[in-house]
Amino acid sequence: MVILAEKKWIHQKWDDALDKMIQAFEYVIDFDEYWLDDQRYDYTDIMFGDNKELYESIVENKRMEDIRRLEAINDGLQLFAKYYMSLWW
Repeated sequence: MVILAEKKWIHQKWDDALDKMIQAFEYVIDFDEYWLDDQRYDYTDIMFGDNKELYESIVENKRMEDIRRLEAINDGLQLFAKYYMSLWW
């Protein structure tokens, strides 16, 4: 039973690492455009408007999301580099 539980744990750890790598690549591909047409991050329609507080709030939301995505990209690419030779076995 211990060996089976250990195999399951290793399999789950590997799946988690693959998910992080895939997410990183998706974020890299979409980094320049993910925020367009998303009300949480798209400030282009209100950039020159009168509601400065809303504009600043949306810009801050986008900045925080950029940071989160860059951290996920960094983590995923580090895992890719670490496990590169094992991906095809």
